[in-house]
Amino acid sequence: MNKPNSFTLTAGNRKAVLLLHGLTGSPFEMRYYGGKLHKMGYDVHCPCLPGHCTSIEDLKSKKWQDWDNFAKAEFERLSSEYEEVYLSGLCLGALICLSIAIENDTPRAMALLSPTLSLDGWSLPWFRFLIVLAFTPVADILDYSFTEREPYGVKNEHVRKRVITLLASDNLSAYDRYPAVTFAELLRYSKYLKKNMSRVKTPAIIMHPEEDDICDIRNAQYIYENIGSDNKQFVRLTNSYHIVTIDNDKDIVTNRTIEFFNDASTLLDNVHMANEG
Repeated sequence: MNKPNSFTLTAGNRKAVLLLHGLTGSPFEMRYYGGKLHKMGYDVHCPCLPGHCTSIEDLKSKKWQDWDNFAKAEFERLSSEYEEVYLSGLCLGALICLSIAIENDTPRAMALLSPTLSLDGWSLPWFRFLIVLAFTPVADILDYSFTEREPYGVKNEHVRKRVITLLASDNLSAYDRYPAVTFAELLRYSKYLKKNMSRVKTPAIIMHPEEDDICDIRNAQYIYENIGSDNKQFVRLTNSYHIVTIDNDKDIVTNRTIEFFNDASTLLDNVHMANEG
């Protein structure tokens, strides 16, 4: 937790959740979600991924292995401190959760939100051909970045206006551009994950919006069909765009995650028992 944008919510619980935000995003997009998990008896740890919450130039210098290694180290740290560790990630964060589960069967369960294996959402109909350039030396010349525009991954107009205001004031710590070289790293990561995701045995709930503006729901369907988990669920969200943790379906996402994690837990949850009592 070496950046001020990261957040940790602890109360001495024996269970922890590692939350991982999305590509070009920040822990801000996980705060509501993390707060709800914490209230239900989970310590929550949400770090800022390498290259994020600093500068676009910093992001452009990062390889997918940088994100991957950083998160795996965070998971190992939490595993040494807690009896049970859960994973949840949005967009890129969901891919990182998959990667952790490929190499480690100790996560108790994971929730994958809007997993982004490819960029094929309805707001980017023309962009994919530019990604090819990022794999070639010409990328050094073009140094292309796609400037994000409305709807900014958010269907709820009130929330979207808030996001726009925060972006303009630089208080969100997220980026308003997507470097082509970074997209290329995302695709390289996806290639690795597709090759290995059958090794995943961790219980998984996968939630994806039908109207995702960044990546088609086929991304999540592919993961659901190809991971090796015996215990897996697929949830179609009907009233959100990409950032489901702050959009109209945020409570559905939160409640389904808590339900899935509680069912997977072998520990008694004092908060959960008190609520039932």
